[in-house]
Amino acid sequence: MERNLKLTLASLVLASILWYFVFVMQPFNFWFKMSLATAVLMFTGLKLQGKEDKIKIPGARSLFRYIITGTGSALLLYGIFRVGNHLSESLMDFQQAQIAEVYLNRFQAPLWLTALLLIFPIGPGEEIYWRGLVQKNLSRRLGKLPALILASAAYALVHVITLNFILVMAALAAGLFWGWIYSREENLVPVIISHVTWDLMIFVFFPLQ
Repeated sequence: MERNLKLTLASLVLASILWYFVFVMQPFNFWFKMSLATAVLMFTGLKLQGKEDKIKIPGARSLFRYIITGTGSALLLYGIFRVGNHLSESLMDFQQAQIAEVYLNRFQAPLWLTALLLIFPIGPGEEIYWRGLVQKNLSRRLGKLPALILASAAYALVHVITLNFILVMAALAAGLFWGWIYSREENLVPVIISHVTWDLMIFVFFPLQ
Protein backbone atom coordinates (compact mmCIF):
# COMPACT_ATOMS: atom_id res chain seq x y z
CA MET A 1 0.00 0.00 0.00
CA GLU A 2 1.30 3.43 -0.92
CA ARG A 3 2.67 5.49 1.95
CA ASN A 4 0.28 8.37 1.24
CA LEU A 5 -2.73 6.04 1.37
CA LYS A 6 -1.52 4.58 4.66
CA LEU A 7 -1.21 8.09 6.11
CA THR A 8 -4.65 8.95 4.77
CA LEU A 9 -6.24 5.91 6.42
CA ALA A 10 -4.36 6.63 9.65
CA SER A 11 -5.71 10.18 9.58
CA LEU A 12 -9.23 8.76 9.95
CA VAL A 13 -8.35 8.11 13.58
CA LEU A 14 -7.61 11.83 13.94
CA ALA A 15 -10.94 12.66 12.26
CA SER A 16 -12.78 10.39 14.73
CA ILE A 17 -11.06 12.03 17.71
CA LEU A 18 -11.88 15.49 16.38
CA TRP A 19 -15.55 14.57 15.89
CA TYR A 20 -15.65 13.27 19.48
CA PHE A 21 -14.24 16.62 20.57
CA VAL A 22 -16.88 18.47 18.50
CA PHE A 23 -20.00 16.52 19.39
CA VAL A 24 -19.35 14.99 22.82
CA MET A 25 -16.91 17.10 24.83
CA GLN A 26 -18.52 19.82 26.92
CA PRO A 27 -18.88 22.70 27.69
CA PHE A 28 -16.98 24.26 24.78
CA ASN A 29 -18.85 26.26 22.13
CA PHE A 30 -19.94 24.02 19.25
CA TRP A 31 -18.99 26.44 16.46
CA PHE A 32 -15.57 27.06 17.99
CA LYS A 33 -14.99 23.30 18.19
CA MET A 34 -16.24 22.68 14.66
CA SER A 35 -14.11 25.47 13.23
CA LEU A 36 -11.01 24.17 15.02
CA ALA A 37 -11.66 20.56 13.98
CA THR A 38 -12.27 21.36 10.31
CA ALA A 39 -9.22 23.65 10.24
CA VAL A 40 -7.12 20.73 11.50
CA LEU A 41 -8.64 18.40 8.89
CA MET A 42 -8.05 21.00 6.18
CA PHE A 43 -4.41 21.35 7.19
CA THR A 44 -4.09 17.54 7.27
CA GLY A 45 -5.61 17.25 3.81
CA LEU A 46 -3.35 19.91 2.35
CA LYS A 47 -0.27 18.49 4.08
CA LEU A 48 -0.82 14.94 2.82
CA GLN A 49 -1.70 15.96 -0.72
CA GLY A 50 0.91 15.59 -3.43
CA LYS A 51 1.98 18.55 -5.53
CA GLU A 52 -0.24 17.34 -8.34
CA ASP A 53 -3.26 17.34 -6.01
CA LYS A 54 -3.29 21.02 -5.15
CA ILE A 55 -6.60 22.76 -5.77
CA LYS A 56 -6.61 24.01 -9.32
CA ILE A 57 -7.87 27.56 -9.83
CA PRO A 58 -10.34 27.34 -12.73
CA GLY A 59 -10.59 29.79 -15.60
CA ALA A 60 -13.57 32.12 -15.93
CA ARG A 61 -15.66 29.69 -18.03
CA SER A 62 -14.98 26.74 -15.75
CA LEU A 63 -15.55 28.85 -12.64
CA PHE A 64 -18.96 29.95 -13.93
CA ARG A 65 -19.89 26.31 -14.59
CA TYR A 66 -18.65 25.29 -11.14
CA ILE A 67 -20.73 28.03 -9.50
CA ILE A 68 -23.83 26.83 -11.36
CA THR A 69 -23.04 23.20 -10.52
CA GLY A 70 -22.29 24.00 -6.89
CA THR A 71 -25.32 26.17 -6.18
CA GLY A 72 -27.67 24.00 -8.25
CA SER A 73 -26.57 20.80 -6.51
CA ALA A 74 -26.90 22.49 -3.10
CA LEU A 75 -30.50 23.43 -3.92
CA LEU A 76 -31.16 19.87 -5.08
CA LEU A 77 -29.64 18.37 -1.91
CA TYR A 78 -31.63 20.77 0.26
CA GLY A 79 -34.81 19.68 -1.55
CA ILE A 80 -33.91 16.03 -0.97
CA PHE A 81 -33.47 16.75 2.73
CA ARG A 82 -36.80 18.58 2.86
CA VAL A 83 -38.60 15.62 1.32
CA GLY A 84 -36.66 13.17 3.50
CA ASN A 85 -37.56 15.19 6.59
CA HIS A 86 -41.25 15.04 5.70
CA LEU A 87 -41.23 11.30 4.96
CA SER A 88 -39.16 10.28 7.99
CA GLU A 89 -41.39 12.34 10.29
CA SER A 90 -44.24 9.90 9.72
CA LEU A 91 -42.04 6.80 9.88
CA MET A 92 -39.82 7.48 12.90
CA ASP A 93 -41.26 8.84 16.13
CA PHE A 94 -37.78 9.94 17.29
CA GLN A 95 -36.99 11.95 14.15
CA GLN A 96 -38.08 15.39 15.35
CA ALA A 97 -36.28 15.01 18.68
CA GLN A 98 -33.03 14.06 16.96
CA ILE A 99 -33.25 16.95 14.49
CA ALA A 100 -33.98 19.29 17.38
CA GLU A 101 -30.85 17.95 19.08
CA VAL A 102 -28.77 18.96 16.05
CA TYR A 103 -30.29 22.44 15.99
CA LEU A 104 -29.57 23.01 19.68
CA ASN A 105 -26.12 24.10 18.52
CA ARG A 106 -27.51 26.61 16.04
CA PHE A 107 -27.70 29.54 18.45
CA GLN A 108 -24.37 29.05 20.22
CA ALA A 109 -23.07 31.93 18.08
CA PRO A 110 -24.72 34.88 16.28
CA LEU A 111 -26.07 33.77 12.91
CA TRP A 112 -23.75 36.15 11.04
CA LEU A 113 -20.73 34.56 12.75
CA THR A 114 -22.08 31.06 12.12
CA ALA A 115 -22.45 31.94 8.43
CA LEU A 116 -18.88 33.21 8.23
CA LEU A 117 -17.52 30.06 9.91
CA LEU A 118 -19.52 27.84 7.56
CA ILE A 119 -18.01 29.70 4.60
CA PHE A 120 -14.54 29.25 6.13
CA PRO A 121 -13.15 27.01 7.52
CA ILE A 122 -15.99 24.52 8.03
CA GLY A 123 -17.30 23.85 4.50
CA PRO A 124 -13.98 24.02 2.64
CA GLY A 125 -12.15 22.18 5.43
CA GLU A 126 -14.47 19.18 5.29
CA GLU A 127 -14.27 18.92 1.51
CA ILE A 128 -10.49 19.32 1.30
CA TYR A 129 -10.14 16.43 3.75
CA TRP A 130 -13.00 14.01 2.93
CA ARG A 131 -13.12 14.37 -0.83
CA GLY A 132 -9.76 15.96 -1.68
CA LEU A 133 -7.73 13.56 0.44
CA VAL A 134 -9.66 10.47 1.54
CA GLN A 135 -11.78 9.86 -1.56
CA LYS A 136 -9.03 10.85 -3.99
CA ASN A 137 -6.42 8.51 -2.48
CA LEU A 138 -8.92 5.64 -2.21
CA SER A 139 -9.89 6.23 -5.84
CA ARG A 140 -6.30 5.86 -6.99
CA ARG A 141 -6.07 2.50 -5.26
CA LEU A 142 -9.58 1.07 -5.70
CA GLY A 143 -11.31 3.03 -8.46
CA LYS A 144 -13.94 5.75 -8.39
CA LEU A 145 -17.03 3.84 -7.26
CA PRO A 146 -15.47 1.90 -4.35
CA ALA A 147 -13.73 5.11 -3.23
CA LEU A 148 -17.01 7.02 -3.32
CA ILE A 149 -18.75 4.37 -1.21
CA LEU A 150 -15.93 3.89 1.30
CA ALA A 151 -15.18 7.60 1.79
CA SER A 152 -18.88 8.33 2.27
CA ALA A 153 -19.20 5.46 4.73
CA ALA A 154 -16.22 6.77 6.71
CA TYR A 155 -17.75 10.26 6.70
CA ALA A 156 -20.96 8.80 8.15
CA LEU A 157 -19.19 6.56 10.65
CA VAL A 158 -17.36 9.41 12.39
CA HIS A 159 -20.83 10.79 13.18
CA VAL A 160 -21.85 7.59 15.00
CA ILE A 161 -20.23 9.04 18.12
CA THR A 162 -23.23 11.41 18.34
CA LEU A 163 -25.64 8.45 18.79
CA ASN A 164 -27.97 10.43 16.53
CA PHE A 165 -29.34 8.14 13.81
CA ILE A 166 -30.79 11.00 11.76
CA LEU A 167 -27.46 12.85 11.75
CA VAL A 168 -25.56 9.71 10.70
CA MET A 169 -27.98 9.07 7.83
CA ALA A 170 -27.80 12.73 6.81
CA ALA A 171 -24.01 12.54 6.75
CA LEU A 172 -24.13 9.39 4.64
CA ALA A 173 -26.55 10.93 2.14
CA ALA A 174 -24.58 14.19 1.90
CA GLY A 175 -21.28 12.32 1.66
CA LEU A 176 -22.53 10.20 -1.23
CA PHE A 177 -23.96 13.28 -2.95
CA TRP A 178 -20.81 15.42 -2.67
CA GLY A 179 -18.62 12.40 -3.37
CA TRP A 180 -20.53 11.80 -6.61
CA ILE A 181 -20.03 15.43 -7.67
CA TYR A 182 -16.32 15.20 -6.91
CA SER A 183 -16.00 11.89 -8.76
CA ARG A 184 -17.67 13.42 -11.80
CA GLU A 185 -15.94 16.83 -11.82
CA GLU A 186 -12.54 15.78 -10.38
CA ASN A 187 -12.24 19.27 -8.90
CA LEU A 188 -12.96 20.45 -5.36
CA VAL A 189 -14.24 23.91 -6.31
CA PRO A 190 -17.84 22.93 -7.23
CA VAL A 191 -18.03 20.57 -4.24
CA ILE A 192 -16.88 23.29 -1.84
CA ILE A 193 -19.43 25.71 -3.32
CA SER A 194 -22.15 23.07 -2.95
CA HIS A 195 -21.20 22.22 0.63
CA VAL A 196 -20.98 25.85 1.77
CA THR A 197 -24.25 26.81 0.06
CA TRP A 198 -26.07 23.83 1.57
CA ASP A 199 -24.63 24.55 5.03
CA LEU A 200 -25.88 28.14 4.86
CA MET A 201 -29.34 27.03 3.79
CA ILE A 202 -29.73 24.24 6.35
CA PHE A 203 -28.21 26.05 9.36
CA VAL A 204 -28.76 29.78 8.74
CA PHE A 205 -31.44 30.72 6.22
CA PHE A 206 -33.89 27.81 5.87
CA PRO A 207 -33.44 25.33 8.76
CA LEU A 208 -35.59 22.21 8.82
CA GLN A 209 -36.94 23.19 12.24
